[in-house]
Formats: sequence, structure tokens, C-alpha cells
Amino acid sequence: MSRLDRDFMWTEQEMRALVIGASGGIGQAFARALEGRGDDVVCVSRKENALDLRDPKSVEDVLGDLDGGFQMVLVATGILAAEGHAPEKSLSAIEHQAMQ
Repeated sequence: MSRLDRDFMWTEQEMRALVIGASGGIGQAFARALEGRGDDVVCVSRKENALDLRDPKSVEDVLGDLDGGFQMVLVATGILAAEGHAPEKSLSAIEHQAMQ
């Protein structure tokens, strides 16, 4: 039994889930795990749906086309490192300015 199964054992009913950021590693892993449980998973991403979370019109267009009724919404969006900064390899490498 996977950790996801243990964490969501509160229901044995199939869920309908929306995964935002489903083309990335974390979003894709969650989508696959939920699908493996038999859940109905709707995936959206910048790569597959041209979803730009910085553009309200893009958000409205992409999410507005979905049929609602989700029991779970998982947001797995973000960047590995901001422009001009490298990804941190340890906590001591985190720069205060990069976190602003």
C-alpha cells in the first residue's frame, strides 16, 4: 500500500481530482497515483493546456472550460530556481534575497 493510499483511506469512494501542474514531476506523480487508485483525474498544465497562472485570462479560459465537482484540487506548480539563481543543494545554500 502506497503512502498516498494510506493518507486517503478516509474514503473508499472514487474521488474526482484536479491536478494543476500535472506535466511536472510532482504533479505527474500525484496524478498517476490517484489514477492508480481508480480516481477520475483531470490534469492541466502550462505545457499541455497553455495555463499561465500569472495571467488571469489564461486561468479563466483553462479552468473555466472544466466541468467542476472536484473532491480534491492539488496544485503542483512552481519553479526550481528564479532567474539568476541556481537551485539550492543544501539549506546552507539558500540566499535570503532569492526567497523574496
